[in-house]
Amino acid sequence: MNIAELKLEIIAKIIATDDVILLNKIKEVINDYDSNLIANEPPAIYERIRVFSTEEKRKINLALQQVENGECISDEEAQKEIQELLEEVHIFTPEQRKRILNSLEQSKTGNIMTDEEAEIDIQKWL
Repeated sequence: MNIAELKLEIIAKIIATDDVILLNKIKEVINDYDSNLIANEPPAIYERIRVFSTEEKRKINLALQQVENGECISDEEAQKEIQELLEEVHIFTPEQRKRILNSLEQSKTGNIMTDEEAEIDIQKWL
């Protein structure tokens, strides 16, 4: 069955039904699909509620305050500063510099290691 046939079959079933619940569900699916196209991301599915600790809340509030006060820089600015620092500092071996630059590239793509993985990696460098 090709797309045109599938569309016709679905349309025929929609026309043939008088089930209001089914029609509302179909409408909801279409509306969700349309809104996801605008946002270009899948709908959020929450499996559990995350409760922040007092310390986490304090850090979040501090970060929000810093953003409101303009006490932050963009990711691009931070990456540029790190690159400049790496070029100025000569204490890293070429292999270490390569791994640091690789880590920066991974952070740009969202491929970031956990704190534990980072700690292990740092210990290998030292």
